[in-house]
Amino acid sequence: DSGSTAGNVNVVTKSGTNEFAGSLYGFQMGDSWVGDQIEDQSITIGEFDEETVGYTFGGPVIADKLFFFINYDKFENTEPGLWGAAGSGALREVEGVSLENANKVIDLAQSVYNYDAGSASGMNNELLDEDLLIKLDWNMNDSQRLTYTHQTSDNNDVREYGGSENVLALTSGNYTKTTELQSDSFQIFSDWTDSFSTTMRYGMRTVDTAQASVGGDDFMRAVVELGEGDRGPQIIMGPVVVGISHSCSNGQCFGCRSGGHDKPRYIT
Repeated sequence: DSGSTAGNVNVVTKSGTNEFAGSLYGFQMGDSWVGDQIEDQSITIGEFDEETVGYTFGGPVIADKLFFFINYDKFENTEPGLWGAAGSGALREVEGVSLENANKVIDLAQSVYNYDAGSASGMNNELLDEDLLIKLDWNMNDSQRLTYTHQTSDNNDVREYGGSENVLALTSGNYTKTTELQSDSFQIFSDWTDSFSTTMRYGMRTVDTAQASVGGDDFMRAVVELGEGDRGPQIIMGPVVVGISHSCSNGQCFGCRSGGHDKPRYIT
């Protein structure tokens, strides 16, 4: 991601032992647990929910020789989107576009293009993350130990996109980003003498990512812009045409992000 910094993290995971053992855990947070007032001023928080559940289990496959350990973790988060039309009840409202006029744009998209442009009252951001770790430890002999670790992580992230004080982006333009990661690694720890030991590591990792508009890939998101010049006031919507030349200063329009380019219809 733009602005991020890379780094390495060395993590030592738990291992199984000669006794079977496990645990269950869960954490939850929601808007009902958060205050809605700072001193004498009321604040709008919006409905949100955050939940983590998981388990661990480990034990012997062969006593004193081969052990296993499993850890599963699931995290879900739902939080309100920021932007909506004036009168929609969104956390932050675009004052220059009333809910009534925004609904007219939605009706226009349906009648002209047979396209569901979504809503003008915002859409929840949702995150689902599932992680699984499986580890085997093998005491090969008195001086050598081998470990095998298998990890998977599946991430599904639904986010709003494009709203601001001068832009009402209908919810069909929000996007879903999915990430699937799989990692396998082997390590051999060897003690050759009392003062000399070695560690050999081999690992493989694959990451598959995809990103798609909530409203589909064949139609540009519907936007009401309230700026000046080529940024409004205007309504922008229309089908995506792959291969159409397009000027985008930051590469953040849906066409640039999806491998095609937007050829919008302008309705002033």
